Amino acid sequence: MHFPRLDLNGIRIGKPTNTPDIKQIVKISINPSSNNTQIHKPKPGRKTKLLRLLRKAKLKARLAGIVLICVTALISTYILQHKHTHRILRKIQKVPCRNTNGLFVCKSKYSTGTMMISVKPECKRYIYEINHIPFTDISDWHKNTISVAAQKIMTIKDAKPTCELSMHRITTPYKPKRRTGIVWITTKKHTEFTMTIGNTIVLDQTPTDFIDSQSNGEWVAYNFDPETINIDKIQITGDAADAIHIYT
Repeated sequence: MHFPRLDLNGIRIGKPTNTPDIKQIVKISINPSSNNTQIHKPKPGRKTKLLRLLRKAKLKARLAGIVLICVTALISTYILQHKHTHRILRKIQKVPCRNTNGLFVCKSKYSTGTMMISVKPECKRYIYEINHIPFTDISDWHKNTISVAAQKIMTIKDAKPTCELSMHRITTPYKPKRRTGIVWITTKKHTEFTMTIGNTIVLDQTPTDFIDSQSNGEWVAYNFDPETINIDKIQITGDAADAIHIYT
C-alpha cells in the first residue's frame, strides 16, 4: 500500500525556542456587569513577611540607639555643669566639752565626719585614750591637733582637772589608722606581763623589753600580735597594782 508523499516545501523547521521563566502569575478577573478590570496579586509568603519584620526591628533598634546616645550626652553635660554646685558644704562646728575630775565628755549631734581636738602638750601627756581608741591608733597623735572619728558623745581619758582642750567637728570623713594585734596601756611600774587567751598562755612573765611599746607621758602602750582571730577571752596581768587597759 503506497501513501502519498507530503509536500514540505515552504515550511521552515527551526530549533525549538526556550519558554521564558514566569516570575509572577497575575490573575485577571473580568466582571461582565462592570467595565472595570481587577488585577489580583498573590499574597506575600512567610519569608517575605519575616524580612519585613526584621527590617522594622533593625530600624527601631537604630532609633533607640540614637535616642540613648543623645540622652547619655545630655546627662553627662548636666553633671559636668553642676558638678561643683551640688557638693556638700564644708563646715567646722564647735563642740562643747566638760571636764569632770579629769574625764572630758563632749556632746554634740554629729555622728559623721571628723573631730579635731586641740590640747596643750602638758595636758596631752596625761591622756591615754579618746573614745576607747588608744593613743597609738591615732595617726596624728604627735601633732598639735588630734583627729578622730566623730561621735555624738566623745570621752577623753585621763586629764588633770586644770587641763583645757578645744574640740571642733569637720564634715571631712575620718580615715582610721590600721592596727594589728592586741594593745594594752598601763603605767611604767609594770616590768613583765602574762597574757592568756582562753586556756592558752601566750606571754609567760615576759619582760617589757621583749614587747613593742610606745610612751606618752607616764603611760606606756604595749602591742603584741598572737596571730589568732579568737581573742574574745583575753587576760593580761603584770607585776604591779596599776590598772591595765586592753584594746582588741
